[in-house]
Amino acid sequence: MLLQSFSPSFLSISALSMALLTPACSCQAVGVVSGSTSMSGPRSTTNLPYSATFITTRLQTLADGTTITHVQREFRARDSKGRTCMEIFVQEGLPDQNPDEPINVMIFDPTTGQHISLNPRRKTAKVVPIQAPPQSVIINSTVPSSSTTPSAAAPPEVQSTPLVPPPGLEKLSPQTIDGLYVEGTRITRVIPAGSMGNDREITTVQDVWRSRELGIEVLRKTTDPRSGETTMEMKDLNRDEPAPELFQIPADYKVIQD
Repeated sequence: MLLQSFSPSFLSISALSMALLTPACSCQAVGVVSGSTSMSGPRSTTNLPYSATFITTRLQTLADGTTITHVQREFRARDSKGRTCMEIFVQEGLPDQNPDEPINVMIFDPTTGQHISLNPRRKTAKVVPIQAPPQSVIINSTVPSSSTTPSAAAPPEVQSTPLVPPPGLEKLSPQTIDGLYVEGTRITRVIPAGSMGNDREITTVQDVWRSRELGIEVLRKTTDPRSGETTMEMKDLNRDEPAPELFQIPADYKVIQD
């Protein structure tokens, strides 16, 4: 996805939340394979079509009481073939911007083995082949015995940094959101004092509600004293088959092969 189209103020939380929780839909952000322009795609899910709008709201309160609100809207769809589409719209409230015009569209098509990134403003389509994640390679790393190697100087002492403990996990009571049965998990992370220049502990809490039936997140709430409160919620769920045009390159777009 062409994330550079986000404004810097919103990208920091949008990219972080996606990375931590693997985007909230089947059209997950893809990983670039090192040394190649090919991409590894998300695991496709067939015969479970849906479409919905996802709203991410970030509320940040400054030290003087000033509040800053960023709202980002996405439309996501998946058809019965496992093809997915994500349309990203401009932030609400930006001057001289059409809030109903997507700034980026990303299509994942497992039937053709392609990722397609559409730029509606330039009317271009960048096509990148999907590549399977590289397999792990085990290297024989036998270390010679000390009797056959010269003695080495002791490594310099490194000042220890307080270790960040693993996050705490808590199962939340199930609920129904937009007709979907969802299960919740609370993830609590504690950053010890001194681990990043902080003079006291920093605690972040993230509640994630996920539908096993569709395999998507439908609600996520994050509280972080460093960045404020962030909420991602699904709205207007439709279980009908999405229009096939959503997963195709428009006829008037210029195709760029990578």
